[in-house]
Amino acid sequence: MHGLLPLRITFFSFFVSLWLCTALEAAIITFFIRPYPFNQDPTTAELQAMLAKPGKVSLRMLRSRSDTKTTEGIFSSYWGYLAASDLNGQTFFPRKQQSDKINILITERITPIFMIGNTIHHWQIDQITPAELYSFSRIQDEKTKEYSWIVSKESLPENRRIQLDTIILFAKPKDMYIPQGTIPADANPNLILPPIYAKKTLNSLSPALWIIKMRQFFKPISVESKKITETYYSEQIIP
Repeated sequence: MHGLLPLRITFFSFFVSLWLCTALEAAIITFFIRPYPFNQDPTTAELQAMLAKPGKVSLRMLRSRSDTKTTEGIFSSYWGYLAASDLNGQTFFPRKQQSDKINILITERITPIFMIGNTIHHWQIDQITPAELYSFSRIQDEKTKEYSWIVSKESLPENRRIQLDTIILFAKPKDMYIPQGTIPADANPNLILPPIYAKKTLNSLSPALWIIKMRQFFKPISVESKKITETYYSEQIIP
């Protein structure tokens, strides 16, 4: 009997790892780009409700339609995927990491480092293009058990190499605003990042032209519609 214990522990560990991987495959990373200046930030509960009922259009979303020129069509990349913010300023990525820490790099373009032919080894922060780096860490308070995002501005890495767990937001840093400090979060498997704000000076044309030239090096986000009821369909990311 004792000889079976390591096998049972190994099997249990494998089962837990498999369950985590399966859960992560279905999980997403998402954030909203809102117009700046702003009056009221959307709360974490509101963002979660929007994810739970994607077919429901809130009054907040209707009021923000006049600002879509600022928040729609802003490109970003994560783990090799490329996406653009939708009509509501929302961006989705499949979650590819177990860690609750993620970075956001704001810059108009990045530099590919090639291995052989057109195979990219990694991306680097461009030497002459302005860039800012922010870290987002979701933590749980030991006493209250409540979750929070800790957001802070970080120094650019000396080697300028961009890690996989980094969202690259293609824009000029001076045209975006990321609030820093402690921001309420939730314990959902999805990473729902705090809102990011776009200023009226934002011009998404310049990075869009660069992305057109480099789009073959990125993977598009694939979405499928899943029937929930006879009158309700939900869009889900295909990992």
